[in-house]
Amino acid sequence: LLELKETLLTDRTQNLENRLDIEDQTPSPEHLLAKMAKQKLFIEIHKKLLQQAESDPDYESIALCIMDGVFKPAELAEETGLNIDKIYSLKKRWKRDYKKLLEEVVAEEHGEYDE
Repeated sequence: LLELKETLLTDRTQNLENRLDIEDQTPSPEHLLAKMAKQKLFIEIHKKLLQQAESDPDYESIALCIMDGVFKPAELAEETGLNIDKIYSLKKRWKRDYKKLLEEVVAEEHGEYDE
């Protein structure tokens, strides 16, 4: 799982950087900085989610699948071998955690977050 996590984060970072190069051959500096900041936020959130998930292998499996683009419960069940009820529960938890981490990371970026 550790190798998969590292590969996922590395691949995601490289894909995002490649998309930046392909999307706009001549982006304005402001546009490029905004895109890079947004990508940095998502990468930070994914790292925090994976750290949080390490203590629960089922949750970690769901998090990795979702971050890899697998969203449908049936596909998640096929990938992880978990039953559908567990999938729905873990996916709901992942959405809550993702939203909370997004709010925290954005607040940290703006110097507004107090633990």
